[in-house]
Parts: sequence; structure tokens; C-alpha cells
Amino acid sequence: MANSLQWGSVVFHLNHDQFREAFLDGRRYYFEDINGEHPERAVTLTATDVLGQILVRDKHDGHYRFDFEGADHPVEFVAIFLGYATAPLFPETPKEREHRLREAERVELIAGRVTA
Repeated sequence: MANSLQWGSVVFHLNHDQFREAFLDGRRYYFEDINGEHPERAVTLTATDVLGQILVRDKHDGHYRFDFEGADHPVEFVAIFLGYATAPLFPETPKEREHRLREAERVELIAGRVTA
């Protein structure tokens, strides 16, 4: 993905390294979900789905909160949220898909070593 996106009449420049990396992570999480555990999100994406990327829901009162790392990483959490929420607007590029699949393969290989 390029360092900028055309959002309607606005060009959104990803000129902050930390934000750009987390934004791309959010996009990757979306494409992992629709190609894995949550294919329905390719058709219907809810606010709850998106909030679940950066917040945890308290089992007792039902309110959402940042997890224990959230307060220390506000840029990443905002960027992940935005990347995940806007991913359906911008198709996954071949380069992004290749990177996502290569990373998934690497994780599977590492998991295989741990259980072996």
C-alpha cells in the first residue's frame, strides 16, 4: 500500500511511521478475519467488530475499556482502529496479500515447533 490514500476529495498521507505501521496492521487484521474466522465481515461489518480490535468489554458492567497496553500506545490503537474500519473501502493489494500469507505461514511454522 502506498504512503497515501485517496479518501473522496482528500488525500490522506500516512506520514507518521508508527501510525502507518499500525494502520497497515489494522488492515491486515481485517483481511485475516474475512479470509479466516469471520468471512461474514466481508459483507457486514459492525461497530462492535471494529471496537473489538482495540477495546475489551468488561464482563461485569459491559463497558468497553482499553486493554492493559492501550493507554501506553494511543497512536497504535487509533491507527489500528482506522485501518480495520476502512479496510473494506480499499481492496487488499497483491503485495499486502503476499505479506499477510507469508506472515501467517511463519506463525504456523513457529507454532508447529512449539507443539512438537
